[in-house]
Amino acid sequence: MLYLSKVAALFVTPLGASLAIAFTGVALLVAGWRRGGVSLVIGALLALWIASTPLVSHLALGALERQYPIRRAAETQSADVAIILGGALSPAT
Repeated sequence: MLYLSKVAALFVTPLGASLAIAFTGVALLVAGWRRGGVSLVIGALLALWIASTPLVSHLALGALERQYPIRRAAETQSADVAIILGGALSPAT
């Protein structure tokens, strides 16, 4: 289940979703469904291009940055513990 959650997260990103759609389009082309395959490949490339434009990236980053305003170090609370998050693929043994 851990591997499934790591792999599924790849398809949420614009690159992963576009690649999955493009591969589906290529599979349709190979299967003989020319119109559907070409449409999916072109749509995937167009979606990837749109997602990589500065306008879209600034809109996405701006939405995230507004949720977490800048704080000065003197304004934050002190803590005895620091938590470091990682992306392990296998459970610790």
